[in-house]
Amino acid sequence: GRFYWNEGQPFHFAGEYEDYGDSYGEIDGVRVHQTVGCGFDIDKQEVFFTLDGRMMGVARSQVEPHSFHAAVGLHSQGDSVVVNLGGAPFHFDIETYCLRT
Repeated sequence: GRFYWNEGQPFHFAGEYEDYGDSYGEIDGVRVHQTVGCGFDIDKQEVFFTLDGRMMGVARSQVEPHSFHAAVGLHSQGDSVVVNLGGAPFHFDIETYCLRT
């Protein structure tokens, strides 16, 4: 898979569509389970993604809190997703991230 932003379009920056972050879900043609995270830094008004607990970087800046809506899209029949809204520990160390920012 790819990280996407804005109704399924690849990350948009300065009028150009470009890839954002590493691809995920398949390594050398073999499907693998990976953890994708999406975060919103309300103080900086930035949306970021993580992959298997690693920060992938800021995807979008100057995002108003009321304009951000996270969504998950699946690609193929039989695909599945588990959503963690904080009921279990995150793979990404959000507490350390919050202390550093």
